[in-house]
Amino acid sequence: MGTDGQLTFQQRIASKKAKEAQRAVKLEEARLKEAQLRNALIATNKPKPVAVEFQQLVKVCPKMEQHLEPRFSYGRTPEPTEYSRGVSALLALESLRPLSTWSPQGKSASALFRSLGSHLLAKYPVPHFLWNGFFDIANRGRLVPLIQHVAFGGSLSEYIKAQDFPVKLTRKLCHEFLKSTSDLAVVPALRRAQIRGVGGDTRFLNAVLATPTGATIGANQDEAFYQGMFAWFVNQPMLDPQQVGPMIDYIRFCRNQDLNYSLKGRTALTVMRGMEGWHAETARTGIQGHKGASVFNPSGFPSAEYDFSREDTVEIWRIAEILTAKDLAAEGKRQGHCVFSYNRQIEHGTCSIWTLSKEDNKSRAEHGGIWFMLTLEVRNDLRTVVQARGRFNRPATTHELSIVNRWLPVSTRY
Repeated sequence: MGTDGQLTFQQRIASKKAKEAQRAVKLEEARLKEAQLRNALIATNKPKPVAVEFQQLVKVCPKMEQHLEPRFSYGRTPEPTEYSRGVSALLALESLRPLSTWSPQGKSASALFRSLGSHLLAKYPVPHFLWNGFFDIANRGRLVPLIQHVAFGGSLSEYIKAQDFPVKLTRKLCHEFLKSTSDLAVVPALRRAQIRGVGGDTRFLNAVLATPTGATIGANQDEAFYQGMFAWFVNQPMLDPQQVGPMIDYIRFCRNQDLNYSLKGRTALTVMRGMEGWHAETARTGIQGHKGASVFNPSGFPSAEYDFSREDTVEIWRIAEILTAKDLAAEGKRQGHCVFSYNRQIEHGTCSIWTLSKEDNKSRAEHGGIWFMLTLEVRNDLRTVVQARGRFNRPATTHELSIVNRWLPVSTRY
């Protein structure tokens, strides 16, 4: 290479280093600004006393105050946590014993909540996991009466029959359900009992729990359909567990289109062919077949950027909202899944769709060093991430979920 060529190469290197230095300065300025805003929010709100409804509780148990503090999100007004909402729901119930006579047991938030719940409601010991139902915003209306009934010493199987509870369990499966471990949320525990009842294994259970069906109780007719769907899947023993989640998405779509849709007489192969055709049609038509809005209203949640770069290694994670139908279709095509089918829900404000991407300086990175890692579904009313899927619907890794949890809480089914 000649002298001019060498100078040109050196100039390119110098220009690149200058840009990297400018970028590092801007990132540092952004971090400092974010820290200043967060500190200002904390300083402004910290002196406020605990909410009136919790004042007597904190007098009895001062440890509770730290768990009832509002959550601070960058650029947003402090808001109640899922924990404080659960405590509020518990205190609103008619109690067996006065709060003033409670003798707190434990140090952690969950242990203190169980101790409080047992004091206020329980005539008999309650399985630890059941108290998690108070923190399940989507299903709390159905779960709290069930928990209260069990706490009073009532029969779970009789309650399910008498109250027409949507999820049907036999007496044997009720016993299986009540043996669930303390870290399991209530709806996943119900699904576990159902799937055990039809002969499903742990792999199938985990696949179901990674879908909305694993986290939400449906109406009676929906739950009857799901029960049959679980049995259908169990009768497909050679089915790849990685296909279960995408197939459930497709089956739910078919049922939403036609309430008479049935799996009776269908094989796994025919359902997979239909699913593949649905994916292909969604990717092909994209915007052309979309009759709704081409631009979505923002959900109001802030985007996020987390910089874990060190020395010569760049590692920057970003969470950004998808706000156009075109970008939604592109995300589905890029990741090989059916996220475009959520466009109606986004228009109605039920949910919002986000991308988790990672920028690094590793060789052969796609799109110039940007890796698109996950597609996230956020339930706007719950302020919670309810789905996190990678390319071809792969499950999120523990590290990826830890990044997402810095931004918004992730559904406990993960």
